[in-house]
Amino acid sequence: MDTLTDLLTARIRQLETILDLVGAYVYTKDLAGRYTYANKMVCELFNRPLEQVIGATDEEFFNLSISNELRSNDRRVLDQGEHIEAEETDVTLTGKTRIYWTVKLPLYSPDGSIVGMCGVSTDITERKKIEQAVHESEEKHRIMFMDSPDAYLIIRDGLFVDCNRASEAMLRGDRDQIIGRTPDSLSPEFQPDGKSSSQSAEEKIEEAFRNGSKTFEGVHRRLDGSDFFVEVTIAPMLLEGKQTLFTSWRDITERKQAEQALEESKRALEALSSTDGLTGIANRRRFDEALSLEYARHARSGAELSLILLDIDHFKAFNDTYGHIAGDDCLRQIGRVIAESAARPADLTARYGGEEFACILPETDHIGAVIIAERIRRAIQSLGIPHKTSDVAGYVTASLGVVTAQCHSEGSAISLIAQADELLYLAKSRGRNRVEFTVPDDHILAAAEKMHGNFVRMVWNDSFCCSNLLIDSQHQALFHLANELLEAVLSDRPAADSLVLINRLLDAVGQHFHDEEKILKAAGFPGLDQHVAEHAKLLTKGMELSQQFSTSTLPIGDLFQFLAYDVVMLHMLGADREYYPCIHNTVQEKGKST
Repeated sequence: MDTLTDLLTARIRQLETILDLVGAYVYTKDLAGRYTYANKMVCELFNRPLEQVIGATDEEFFNLSISNELRSNDRRVLDQGEHIEAEETDVTLTGKTRIYWTVKLPLYSPDGSIVGMCGVSTDITERKKIEQAVHESEEKHRIMFMDSPDAYLIIRDGLFVDCNRASEAMLRGDRDQIIGRTPDSLSPEFQPDGKSSSQSAEEKIEEAFRNGSKTFEGVHRRLDGSDFFVEVTIAPMLLEGKQTLFTSWRDITERKQAEQALEESKRALEALSSTDGLTGIANRRRFDEALSLEYARHARSGAELSLILLDIDHFKAFNDTYGHIAGDDCLRQIGRVIAESAARPADLTARYGGEEFACILPETDHIGAVIIAERIRRAIQSLGIPHKTSDVAGYVTASLGVVTAQCHSEGSAISLIAQADELLYLAKSRGRNRVEFTVPDDHILAAAEKMHGNFVRMVWNDSFCCSNLLIDSQHQALFHLANELLEAVLSDRPAADSLVLINRLLDAVGQHFHDEEKILKAAGFPGLDQHVAEHAKLLTKGMELSQQFSTSTLPIGDLFQFLAYDVVMLHMLGADREYYPCIHNTVQEKGKST
């Protein structure tokens, strides 16, 4: 018997030791709520030995007016036999508040009646404090998220899953309209860099997950369809165990508009710094920059570069006669017609200084440059601006110098200007209201011998052919007749001999114009009417000049210049080239039909 008692006593002590070490408050109570057992942690909580705890009630340890859950839970177990698992907040008589997770079970006698209860309480006070702190932190961050002036949107699995009030205001819609959308659905089809918005969004998201936080600018589209510039910062994070992107959006439309306005102002200032204030064309500074660049470019490409310098004849006298206001208006009109005459995108018209103007003609050969120069001279003359103090004509005229060059790396733009200036001086010294030019040594029009300024021997080249045998043969014949007349001019032959040659040349020109017009009509040349009018004008002037020569009122040189320069060079090698494509097409169609 003693052995059994000892064994039971040992087992009880062993159980008590275990209960003292479980890390929870373990206790039992009778039906009156008196403690019948308490482990070591309960005794330490009450700061009493076990002997003083046994038989005591909770009134001796807790403020039951505050710790309502403790008594009510006990009675539910003791009176109704409930099994309770719940939080209890207990306040000791010393005012110390603790929170427990409590499990309370009824104890039964062999006959099944309740005789007491067993309780196991775990102190979760610190855990509850942490949970409360986390909750407060989450709430604080939630408030910060929702009330931030910056727009915040959260992306998961490629969709917006959350947004704040600022984003609703920015996107001009409510939360339900935003959640579930993809980023590119709130964007125009393409971004300013030319990429599609969907491609751009995918790249930015992949880069953020790969490299971390990233800030970039782009264009998004509000729910009302309007576009705006936005600065977006995206940062990867784990939310609810999933890869998520936190994005911050800032509307930078005003900033971008300011930047654009600043850029436009900058361009406007640059334009002002490179534009002549009076005429609206390029100024000297822009001219110098452009000519230097074009010279270097043509030195690399090997193409021909042409330059025209022109000066308004007797402009000082014009100003003295009509006043500076009229002079300014004259300069404006001349600047306009020069720009209209040299109107290719690559051409540059500039006011060189005072009454001097310049034209840069990239990739333009000698013939093309002279044709443009003559077009400018005639356009100025056609303005008909009165100039009664000019000894050239009763209206404003201009003198022009034209130079065409093969640019070289060892050369410079300054030499080109110097050559054009010399030719301009030559035009002035030879009576003004004229174009002076030189033929490059390696040009197809270069003569074996060049005399008396622009008197050059015409040399035929196959590149002048238009593929129509009659027109080409007549052009060659006119070259031959022009050279015959040149010989007569240079050898000082009698005027009667020269007049015979002049009449032959005019007759040949008239026949050529007649035949050419028939061919162009049959070919369906769209510019035929204008071409016929030009023919009539040239023939009429030719006959008038011939008549003046026959009455000794016009030098032979001036008549030759008109026939060789205006008729053969400018018209046949210039204007006639406009119908070459039409003639080529006609010849090709005939070839196919045969």
